[in-house]
Amino acid sequence: MTDKKLAEDAGLNQPLGEAVDRYVALTAAEVQDADMPPALIPEGEAQLVLFKGAEIRKVMHDDEWWFSVVDALGALVESSNARRYWSDLKRQLLEKVVR
Repeated sequence: MTDKKLAEDAGLNQPLGEAVDRYVALTAAEVQDADMPPALIPEGEAQLVLFKGAEIRKVMHDDEWWFSVVDALGALVESSNARRYWSDLKRQLLEKVVR
């Protein structure tokens, strides 16, 4: 595939708004069928994102971002031990459901 064809397929010859709209409308299958460049974020690759000053792990899965519940909860409640907080919260919620 030539550089010109790649640029055209990527929408680089279009106004930004049109290119973004075009990519938002595409499904992963359509992108594969169109022999377009691979996704910017590979499936299963973990990354860190800042939220309220805390690092939260995220991973791409089935074209969706999945975030670490423990990391997000730790940022929200500003807990020094988010894993313990999450464990206690799950136990309390399960006790309420069982009753």
